[in-house]
Amino acid sequence: MTDNDPNIFKNTICDVCKKKGSTRLCDFVTDYEGVAFFRNSHDFRSQKIHDTCDLPMCDKCAAKYNGIYDFCPYHQKLLSKIKIPGRF
Repeated sequence: MTDNDPNIFKNTICDVCKKKGSTRLCDFVTDYEGVAFFRNSHDFRSQKIHDTCDLPMCDKCAAKYNGIYDFCPYHQKLLSKIKIPGRF
């Protein structure tokens, strides 16, 4: 896991509160990508495995999950609904 490039947030306002500067992107996975064949090992190592929401948020509006991930309020609420009862 890598931190977000700080340059991503230059002049970007939080899309949730519309007041503070953004410092986080929503990490909720929105799509999985898969390739059946790679032409070389470089393509395999640099493959993009999934897409994320990437909604820009401030620290206050980002919901923390597992101390690693940041979710927007919409996806935090959705996550609580999609958990299998009695698991995780």
